[in-house]
Amino acid sequence: MKKIKLRAHHLLCVKGFEGKGYDEDFINNMKNIVGILGDNAYVEVLNGCDDICVKCPNMKDGKCVSENGGEDFVRIMDDIVIDKMGIKPQEVLIWREAENKVLGRFQSKKDLEGVCSDCSWNNICKWYLTRK
Repeated sequence: MKKIKLRAHHLLCVKGFEGKGYDEDFINNMKNIVGILGDNAYVEVLNGCDDICVKCPNMKDGKCVSENGGEDFVRIMDDIVIDKMGIKPQEVLIWREAENKVLGRFQSKKDLEGVCSDCSWNNICKWYLTRK
């Protein structure tokens, strides 16, 4: 089985991915990762740049430089997700186990405060929009 490295908050992003993104390279990489996860890959959960970030135009020198808050902002999101999932950074899970934790612990918009509530993509993320 393949292992994917994912920032903790990206565990949520892959649930809402619908083929949109920054550019074609980013979108194709995300499609590939989502496909691998569907095969029940192992996921190493990080609080830093990951296999999605490598194709993001906002990653420079291994850090997020997004105008929406940058590395400090996304690390806070990662830490919230890690804490709510009850795991440690660099913990390796089978995707279905990680997905079940996400679905169990992030059921409402209130559960997503500090993560998806502040995300610039939340207005088009159907997964976020379906949270009550």
